[in-house]
Amino acid sequence: MRVDAASSLLQSTLSVPLVSQPLSVQKEVSASGENPASPPRTPSAVADGGGAEQVSVNITVPKQTIETLEKIGSVTELLNSTAKSLRETGTSLKLSSDMIAQMKEQLGKIVKNFPPFPPESAERRDILMSYQAIREQINQMTVPPPPAPVYERVAYLWHDLFPTGRRSSVNTPELSPTATDSQVKQAEEQLTFTRAAVTQLRESIGASL
Repeated sequence: MRVDAASSLLQSTLSVPLVSQPLSVQKEVSASGENPASPPRTPSAVADGGGAEQVSVNITVPKQTIETLEKIGSVTELLNSTAKSLRETGTSLKLSSDMIAQMKEQLGKIVKNFPPFPPESAERRDILMSYQAIREQINQMTVPPPPAPVYERVAYLWHDLFPTGRRSSVNTPELSPTATDSQVKQAEEQLTFTRAAVTQLRESIGASL
């Protein structure tokens, strides 16, 4: 195989043995009608004796075609990498949204309870501790940013949700087991806005594709 720099062509020579083609066998008969002393040449003898004919085939491929195929491979790798990054971002945002919904549900048990829980209620304290446990989980889960072309289109939404950096966790309000009812209600309202921001970011990422 060789590359002709002057013509920008890639050439390759392929030698193919013609073992699949039928070979004719001729017999010579002497004037007396008897076969000659030497046996006729059989097809198997030709194949085994290394005397099979070969044909050389020249294959010429434009160099531009080779370069195009290489670019296609690079583009495929880029697309696969971009799709993987988008899946990771989308999965993390969805998990964050689901956890926020669970946190809102816990606080709703306090806000909607009537009559209100007394400050010393063990059930109320357990609800707030459950809320805090979910909050710790969401704090440990970082959301990776989408790939650069998509990130540029949703950067303003990303900075609103993650003001501390490109890779961070969703910020949620912290509540102690002794938080007041007004603090609980304020935290629930904040979670509503935060979850809406997560949903808007997810939808904007999908719309930018």
